[in-house]
Amino acid sequence: MFHSKMLLILLMVIIPVAFYLGIMLPLMGVVSVQEVLTTAFVGSSAVIMLYFAVLATALVNRDFSSNTYRILVGMGVSRIKIFLCKFLIFFISGIAIVVLHGIVTSIFPFFKCIDDLKWSDCFIVFLYLIVYGSIISIMFLLAIVGRTIIKSIVFNIAFLILMSILSMLPLSYVQVLPLQFLQIVAEGQNEQYIGISIASLVYIFIAGLASYFVFGKQEL
Repeated sequence: MFHSKMLLILLMVIIPVAFYLGIMLPLMGVVSVQEVLTTAFVGSSAVIMLYFAVLATALVNRDFSSNTYRILVGMGVSRIKIFLCKFLIFFISGIAIVVLHGIVTSIFPFFKCIDDLKWSDCFIVFLYLIVYGSIISIMFLLAIVGRTIIKSIVFNIAFLILMSILSMLPLSYVQVLPLQFLQIVAEGQNEQYIGISIASLVYIFIAGLASYFVFGKQEL
């Protein structure tokens, strides 16, 4: 992972973009912790998911095109080990991207609203990360299904566009979708936090299981 040029380029994009957004937030009148978190994790969701799509090509689809999976299986490495390594690396890297984006974006605004920071805000951040975990798992599944870099990008961008379109619908119609979970958290609907956490974990489990099933049936 650390030797991936694609990942290095991705980090070189993430940090300046998040830094610029963080500088602009105070100029746009964003002065509360809640507004900062909403902008960093919800307002930037499309950009973050685009990062995931690029990460998928770097960590997942590249090994399909280079026949790395076939070589590993030929060397006696089981598919379950290959899958678990890829899934965990992709999941951890995805969460790290969300955390990095959130931290860099929040640096400047927090200087103006540090006095308003509460422990409940830390819980909100944790909840955002769980929801993003479900999105990461779905995009990993799409990358496995796509196999090739081009198909993976197309599938993930189609997913991104679909989520963006559905996000414009009233929440009452689409409360079962991860991107809407982010909006519910942003709106402070505390009574739904437990349900969102459970639903996100279910998404992670089902997407992970489906990814392994597809990977296990594919010709490498």
